Formats: sequence, C-alpha cells, structure tokens
Amino acid sequence: MLSAITAAPSSRAGNKPNLTSGGFAEDRVSDKSEPADSNLRQVGQKSFFRKNKLWQDSTVTDEQSKNAIRVKQFSREYFDLAAKHSGTLAKYIAFDEPVLVNLDDKTYQIDPDEPEKS
Repeated sequence: MLSAITAAPSSRAGNKPNLTSGGFAEDRVSDKSEPADSNLRQVGQKSFFRKNKLWQDSTVTDEQSKNAIRVKQFSREYFDLAAKHSGTLAKYIAFDEPVLVNLDDKTYQIDPDEPEKS
C-alpha cells in the first residue's frame, strides 16, 4: 500500500527535493550517486520486479505467470508480437534476462536468445 510522505522544509541549504519519496534528500558526503534498487524498475507505465531470475510486470498474478505464453527473443513469434503491439513491446523487453509482461489480455514470458557456443 502506498502512503503519502510529507516533510517539512529543512533549513539546510544543501537539501534537495527527493522526487521518489516526496520528502527531502539528505546531504551527500560523496559525489557518487547511489545505485537504484537493482530489483525494481519502472518502464513506461509499468513497474517490474526481479523474481525467480526474471523480471516480472507487477500486474502479473501467480496464475498468469504459470500460464504465460513463452516466446523466444528475436524469433518469428517475437517479431509478430512486436508488430501486433506497435512498438509498445520494445520498451518492456529491454532486459538482458527473461521478462514476464501483461499485454492486452495475455501474459507473455520473453526468454532471451541463447548465445551461440563456440
């Protein structure tokens, strides 16, 4: 559940608005930025989280996950699916790992193409 976060303005001049939480970010000791949560990504209108070695659309239920249509990345089915969704698919599958996504009324698991072994 999301809750509103409010913060009183700080008298410290170095504080900057923290757009992710609605409050104020503390002063940073280092110039290095902190890495974003490596298990959560926001892509377009969807949120994805890492679960069982794949990226899962937050709207996918356990039942949908079990019954997902599996598509191999860069296969004929993959390009047919991309064409059907007019480019919407591209932004949701820009992961190096498998991704589980709801598109229209279906759930797809896109599996990356296996690299050729030499």
